[in-house]
Amino acid sequence: MWVGVAAARVAHAGVDLAWHAPAGCPDEAAVRTQIVENLDAPADQIDLAAAVDVVATSEGFVAQVTAGDETRELTGTSCSELADAIAVIVARGGGEPRAPLAPPAARPEPRVVAEPPPAPPHNVEWNGGLRVAMLAGNGFSPDTGVGGELGAWASYRAFAAELAAERWRATTADVAMGTGVEVGLTALAARVGWAPVRHVRTWVVGELGSQRGMGIGFFGATGGSGRWVAAGAGGGVHWPIAPHVAAVGSAELEVAFERPRFSIGADATVYEAPRLAERLRFGLELSWF
Repeated sequence: MWVGVAAARVAHAGVDLAWHAPAGCPDEAAVRTQIVENLDAPADQIDLAAAVDVVATSEGFVAQVTAGDETRELTGTSCSELADAIAVIVARGGGEPRAPLAPPAARPEPRVVAEPPPAPPHNVEWNGGLRVAMLAGNGFSPDTGVGGELGAWASYRAFAAELAAERWRATTADVAMGTGVEVGLTALAARVGWAPVRHVRTWVVGELGSQRGMGIGFFGATGGSGRWVAAGAGGGVHWPIAPHVAAVGSAELEVAFERPRFSIGADATVYEAPRLAERLRFGLELSWF
């Protein structure tokens, strides 16, 4: 493209000059003076016509010089040096200048290397990985409880299955005067559902475990455990935060089909888990792809 072009045309003393150059280059008067100084004969004895077009480029300047029937191209890093060479060529009717300008050294264009975008989720046929998460919920111990989970999963396209081990910290069902029963849960959960690589997921879950209670504050207190069986459904979000790493969050609601009852003696029930249990889960998931 042309940058800041100033155009002039001068016809004087036998020199007919058409000069086009960007702003900042020598003007036509200065170039004409240089041409006259380089003539081999008085200016009034010369019948000379020339047209010069100078263009600014990223590497310097390029000039097309037409003198008589000859058109040639010159390059230079400085417009002033280029104008000196043009004056010599025009004055000699297209002859070689006293000191030809060396072409500017080629400067390699910078290469921009972009990271390839991650493959779209639907392009991943098989995948698998691990998940570690923190749990919070009700119904797994007497009070609102917390726990941890470690799971392994595999997926095919948008469908996934997983097996996870979880352990809930024991909380206390109080009786009176500092007595009660501490109850905790250890279980395995199996999940099957719709789980694309990104964003929303839904599934059904089945859980089998052991709920253990330990008496506290009683004389000769003992402990016991019973089977825990529950099933339900859940949903959550999955958001990639780095290659092969994603943040996960979910909520689940379960119905307990089997749950132990913790009693003092034969009839005094201290704690029995409610029929419904709910939990929240927050963690990190590692994937193979």
